[in-house]
Amino acid sequence: MPLFKRRIRVYWVSQEGVPTMNLQAEATFKVDSWEEAIYEEFDDGRKFARATIKKSFEGDLHGEGSLEYLMAYTADGNASFVGMEFFIGGFGKLIGSFMMQHVGTFVDGISTVSLTIVPGSATEELVGLRGEGGFDFGHGDEYPFTLDYYFD
Repeated sequence: MPLFKRRIRVYWVSQEGVPTMNLQAEATFKVDSWEEAIYEEFDDGRKFARATIKKSFEGDLHGEGSLEYLMAYTADGNASFVGMEFFIGGFGKLIGSFMMQHVGTFVDGISTVSLTIVPGSATEELVGLRGEGGFDFGHGDEYPFTLDYYFD
């Protein structure tokens, strides 16, 4: 039995009268490195931080990601964050790169992230790639990742 199944969902979205098919990619990622630095801290425990993250992907997406997060921590240690990620590698059998915008929260040790492919950022065989997805991650080794996508 394969580790990853590709599920296809069809949405009829009129784009100049042409139906568009949305697909879903599934992968896992590992955090290869995480470097976090506080750049402003307040007396009550709140703080701003920046993190530089390197990731590796396996599955429908296979390659490497470079990610920058800006985080706002509350006094209780929870946080809200935004980030930009550059992915390079394979998307199924297609090769190229693209950028993703992240928005998320960190609550009780678990991050929940929604992401959107930056329109117009895809290169090579991935030109026209659009989509959104998300994932949760904590202190494990691998994390599942899903991305609903289509090509313009």
